[in-house]
Amino acid sequence: MDQPNSLSFGRRIARRAATQTLAATLLATLAVPTLGQTAKAQDAQARPTVMSASEIKGLNKKVQAWMDASLKHNNATSPRARTKASKKKRQARDKFTKDWKSRAKKHGDLLKSVPDLEGVFRDAFPYPSTKAMKGQVAAVNTKGTSLKYDAFIPKGYKPAVGHRVVIQLTGLDESGDEFVKPRDHFAKTWQGSPLQDDTIFILPPLDAALDLDASPDFAEPGEEAKDMERRKALFQVAGFAQRSLNFDRSRMILDCGKGSCRFGMRMATYFPTRFAGLILRYPEEAGIRYESLCGMPVLLVKKAGADNAQFIDDLAKQLNELSAGSCKVVEASDDYPFAAAQGEISKWTKEVQRDLFRSKVVIAPNHDLYHKAYWIELGTVEPLDSVAKEDRPYLEAVVNKEENKIDIKTKSVSSFVMLLNDDIVDLDKEVTVVVNGVPEKQKRSRQFSLLQKLIWSRFDPNQLFTVEWRMSVPAEKE
Repeated sequence: MDQPNSLSFGRRIARRAATQTLAATLLATLAVPTLGQTAKAQDAQARPTVMSASEIKGLNKKVQAWMDASLKHNNATSPRARTKASKKKRQARDKFTKDWKSRAKKHGDLLKSVPDLEGVFRDAFPYPSTKAMKGQVAAVNTKGTSLKYDAFIPKGYKPAVGHRVVIQLTGLDESGDEFVKPRDHFAKTWQGSPLQDDTIFILPPLDAALDLDASPDFAEPGEEAKDMERRKALFQVAGFAQRSLNFDRSRMILDCGKGSCRFGMRMATYFPTRFAGLILRYPEEAGIRYESLCGMPVLLVKKAGADNAQFIDDLAKQLNELSAGSCKVVEASDDYPFAAAQGEISKWTKEVQRDLFRSKVVIAPNHDLYHKAYWIELGTVEPLDSVAKEDRPYLEAVVNKEENKIDIKTKSVSSFVMLLNDDIVDLDKEVTVVVNGVPEKQKRSRQFSLLQKLIWSRFDPNQLFTVEWRMSVPAEKE
């Protein structure tokens, strides 16, 4: 492994110090109240549950009351109001705990059944009613912020139910100098789609000066700050929208136009857990590693004879080799932005869902700050610019449910954390984890406190993990 020289090391230290505040700002916009059912939650009726439907519904109502009281407690502005809210929060929590213990006494360890947990914690957080114009694209009231963006909210939107979400990044105009206005781009791509009956569309404005599709070299001074501004263009709008509208996090799709596809691919590799799918209307080589997209549904629109046709074929092949069938190529019969392909794109969008508990996870970081995917997070790793290209940090985890085993291969990774539940492995039994050929067996206990912490801290009731397992990578034998 290449050793870092003093100049490289100095650049890394300076860059990290300069970006911590910016990174914290971005991550704060990501950890917002977001609701909805997971793909498996929507199929819960087809999967066996331990409790009856009425028992699950009763616990679900108590969870919602508890989360509502918790939010009111957090938002209390005076000591008196906070004291009053604290009492209601404690009472709501105690009612849930009492009912939970009663059901557990009858049915056994409820943490074992993920379908039951999905029902109990579904739509746990409250959302306000909205006065926004429904059934058409309209400017969103962002009073108190400097944000400006448009959105399409379906006529049948209800705050109590999670809705599919498409975040659409517009494309460059014919001159290539300016981004098409989001409303105009929407009219040429989604207007008239059957998805408008039940889908929220978020349309952030984009500034060509951001140069979204740039390939940043983070070793250069100031490059991280520039790229943070690009990320904020997407995530600050998405963060605000998620605070006010009930996003179904298992069905949040990122749709990228010409001039924003490279950026969209980078963001999907930074935050693969965030998106249920990725639509790329004019993908081009981004100069990044694509392995972190393993298993994410990706739709590529291809026009025969176009400059990017070969890249599309190569990318589709790579993604489908990582996870068979994960990448679909739509052959366009018209010109960009491919209005004639709306039917195929809509059908694909309607079918894709996020799977948090997938049996294969790959993390190939493209940034030193973003090392998380689904149920694994890297701990100590080598900085990207301190190692040779072939030695950059990498982790691949594959679950063998029949053997209750997880095989993990790593490179330039010293430690990692796994979040597990009984949809990933059977926690009633000893779990074998093989890291770079070295096995370790343990029986881990489920913890309600972990599940509660993850749901609350991430404001995501789909984070139904009951075991946290921290591991060090065995040293290589000389």
